[in-house]
Amino acid sequence: MLSDIAPVGYFYDGADPQPQPCPIGFYQDQPGQLQCIGCNPGETTLQIASNSSADCQSELQLLVEYPSSVPVCGAFSLVRVMVVLQIHALTARSW
Repeated sequence: MLSDIAPVGYFYDGADPQPQPCPIGFYQDQPGQLQCIGCNPGETTLQIASNSSADCQSELQLLVEYPSSVPVCGAFSLVRVMVVLQIHALTARSW
């Protein structure tokens, strides 16, 4: 029974006998699932193995509130750079 294999926050991919944690940006609120649920566009989670949609938070809010605890990697770095550039452009135009 899959619910015995994959607890909430994890999924069973069929290739590994051990359940895998949902990656950052995903969550799973039901046991025994074969995949995780992605956060809405513009949202992410702070950690792996998130088990609730409430763990999905705005990426912009995370940059402002948690600049040292947000992992800076891959697509998230690109989002961070784009936000900084957009804020800089808005500031430059307001002078």
